[in-house]
Amino acid sequence: MPPLRRKYLNTIYQMDIGIGQIYDQLVKTGNWKNTIFIFASDNGATNEGGSNYPLRGIKGDLFDGGSKIPGFIASPVRVVKLRI
Repeated sequence: MPPLRRKYLNTIYQMDIGIGQIYDQLVKTGNWKNTIFIFASDNGATNEGGSNYPLRGIKGDLFDGGSKIPGFIASPVRVVKLRI
């Protein structure tokens, strides 16, 4: 595996651990029951270890790989109506 890819994957792994620690603290302090946790990427990977496969393009492009992003919302809170 190329060193740059290994570094990128380690960064993602460490981020995953950090998100888990935030969640654990929210549960431990009783704050999770009042929390809406939103996580989103910032528009695709670059050519520096990341990959948007099977999409084409990179961050900053108008192709799918530069505009579709992973993300999630997690919460025990039931949102009845959301106004934006």
